[in-house]
Amino acid sequence: MAFLFINCLTFFRIIFSCKLYRLIGSMRTLRVKEIISKLNEILTGYFHYYGITDNSERITAFRYNVMKSLFYWLNRRSQKKSYNWVEFLNMIDNSYPLVRARIYVSIYD
Repeated sequence: MAFLFINCLTFFRIIFSCKLYRLIGSMRTLRVKEIISKLNEILTGYFHYYGITDNSERITAFRYNVMKSLFYWLNRRSQKKSYNWVEFLNMIDNSYPLVRARIYVSIYD
């Protein structure tokens, strides 16, 4: 039964990732500040829901996948490449910070 539960969680995580990928693609015409603010709302909710003890590796990986998708779609906004990976990380860290993954609920307390 636990195997089925883990597979269902994996399935829902994949579905959510695909929907988020399409959402970022549909928002690519907006300003970067608007895209980041919307992604911060979504990621905060995701981290509140999945941010439990021993899940920090998975939610950090999810944030990284969101960053890769955002990098891909921002570079597709014109024929010229908008960002390289280093400039993109600099923008995410300094100009428009993306919410960091953190644990909100400890199941051991």
